[in-house]
Amino acid sequence: MDKLTAGEFVAIWWALVWRATLLSALFGFVLGFIGGFIAALLGYGDRSADIGAVMGYIGSVPAAGVALWFTLRKKFKAFRLEIVRDPGLAA
Repeated sequence: MDKLTAGEFVAIWWALVWRATLLSALFGFVLGFIGGFIAALLGYGDRSADIGAVMGYIGSVPAAGVALWFTLRKKFKAFRLEIVRDPGLAA
């Protein structure tokens, strides 16, 4: 098994970072908008920005998981990522 080169590391890191950033912004916007809108409708207009911000932050958690899932499935130019189970470590 070959060792990971610096270029391959950067390719994997960048594939994960841009996906996580984009999806976090998207999920955060949608959940933040919905949370703020519902708070305003329920009469918490003064707190709607805070509720929207918290909901937006919460949206970044599943977005990071989705970004990781997409990155693990990506086929890079000269390699691919693979999860290999080690039978000696299985519980």
